[in-house]
Parts: sequence; structure tokens; C-alpha cells
Amino acid sequence: MSDLTTDIVIVTWNSARTLEGCLSALRQHRPSTSRLVIVENASQDSTLEILRTHESEISTLIENPLNRGFAAACNQGAKTGKSGALLFLNPDCEVQANSISALISVLEGDSRVAAVGAKLVGPDGAPQRGFTVRSLPRPVDLCFEALLVNQAFPGNRWNKHYRLADFSFDKSVEVEQPAGACLMIRRSMFEEVGGFDERFHPAWFEDVDLCQQVKSRGAAIVYCAAATVVHSGGSSVQSMPAGRASEYFFQNMLRYSRKHFGGARTMGLRAALAVGMIARMLVIAAWPSAWQRHHPGASQGRLERRVRGALQQSYWNVLKGALWQWRP
Repeated sequence: MSDLTTDIVIVTWNSARTLEGCLSALRQHRPSTSRLVIVENASQDSTLEILRTHESEISTLIENPLNRGFAAACNQGAKTGKSGALLFLNPDCEVQANSISALISVLEGDSRVAAVGAKLVGPDGAPQRGFTVRSLPRPVDLCFEALLVNQAFPGNRWNKHYRLADFSFDKSVEVEQPAGACLMIRRSMFEEVGGFDERFHPAWFEDVDLCQQVKSRGAAIVYCAAATVVHSGGSSVQSMPAGRASEYFFQNMLRYSRKHFGGARTMGLRAALAVGMIARMLVIAAWPSAWQRHHPGASQGRLERRVRGALQQSYWNVLKGALWQWRP
């Protein structure tokens, strides 16, 4: 039996659609010595009611009166325990048999390893390529994301490097950035880097920043092929108003760049964001299919105008922020 105890921290926000599956999988597959910590971020659906029915399985339940964001809620949850390892798990993840034990074994097997990620697969069982593991982003990677280059030409060599297009999921290897949807980290390292940076609010890039902080200290991060987690994805994003997810994503992309690349290289990203947002506004205006992916099933008429208007406003906010506003 493992000597490394684990606190499993789950942050919920409008997570009712996937939460039962997540908790059911944990009930079957989490180690008996682990603690389950839930931080509820003021959901407006039935998330809290579902959690109430599972109170006997939850070691600590924190109910925030407001949505504090993912990073702050994770830090809240981490502070409730003293285990040797922390597993941050999204509520749209279902751990499979022995997966948590496999993650623990990686940390126990090599003291140089500070964090470890799992193999994320979709409901169809296929590995989520381009998401499960990535390289830490370089300035060119962020610029290409902003400029729609990676979306228009996904096979370009920079995108293939960033998203590890040729990655083999069959063996455990050292990586730079496993997905934060299921990420285990030594508590000592988590506390050394100061936890998640809460300026990445409400979500996006806080896990990338954490991995960057770990790597900058010379510690290793590993992808564990033996730990499989079914990840449905997008449970919280779908609860956001149209366009706000993109707005938060690009805002925190710029924040990440300022923090790790400095002002000079961030100026290039600002320009790329400005051009990219203008391109997106033109695309949204010209092609209905471009906005419909943000609101599947939206019919023509008033809903179409509202969704397209919200997207246009969000892209305009990103444009203004890139040119004049956002600060660390």
C-alpha cells in the first residue's frame, strides 16, 4: 500500500451534467486513504443539491457565495489538508480503475518528479490528442493561436510542436505540460511555487503557469500512461455566456506572456491579438457557421442576433484590452 496520502480537490461550477459520473467513479476507484475536497463556486444549477446527496463521501465541502475562479478555489481546497500529494480533478472527469494509484506510484518512484498527469480519453475511449499533453507555449505559439493560424492550418510545424501531434500515449515519459483536468502534484512543490496564481481568473493558463513554475525549479513532470481518465470536457464553458470563454482565454494568454516572456515579446502578442480579433469579428459577421459552434442548436432570428452580438462584443473587449487595458 502506498505511503503517500492524497487530497483530491474538485472545483465545481454549474457542473450538474457531469458531477454524478465523476463522484461515482471516485467512489469505486479512489484509495481509501485519500480525502475528497469539493469547492463549490456558487453554481446556479443543481450542483449543490447533487453534492448534498454525497456528503458522506466528501471530507470537506466549501461553499463559496461567489465564483472565486478556478485557481483561487483550488488553493482553498489545497489548504484544507496536509497530504503529501494533491490531485486536482475536474468534475467532468471519471477516473478509471487504479488510475490514482498509478499517479501516486510515479511520484513515489522518483523524487525528482514533482507532478504527474493522466491519459485523458474521450467518451469514445480515444486519447484526447493535443489536449492531454502539450509543450509549454512559446511566444510564436501564442501568436499563432491569436492569429487563427493554428485553426486554419493545424498541420503547421509550430502547432504540431505545441500540441505534440506525434505524441505516443502508450508509454510514460517526461513532459512539459499535462492538462490541468487531472493533475497530481507534490504538496511541497505546490506550496513552494505559491499554489495557482489567482490572477488567472476565472480560468485558463493557471495550470500552464503552474507547470512553468515547476519546470523552472528543475523538477520533472511526467505523463503516466497507466492512469486513464474519461474526460467529457466543456462542462463549465457551456455555462458561460457566448464569447466570454474566449475573452477570458485571451486575457489570460496575455497575462501569461507578460509574466513569462516580458514586455518586449508581449508587444508582438498584443499586435497578434488585435489582428486576430478583427479577423474573428469579420468571420462572425460573414459566416453563420462560425458563431453557431459557440451556441449549438441556435436558430435564426433573435437568438442568432444575440449570440453574434455577444461574440462581437467579446472580441471587441479583447481588442481593446490588447491595445490599452489589461495588466498583470
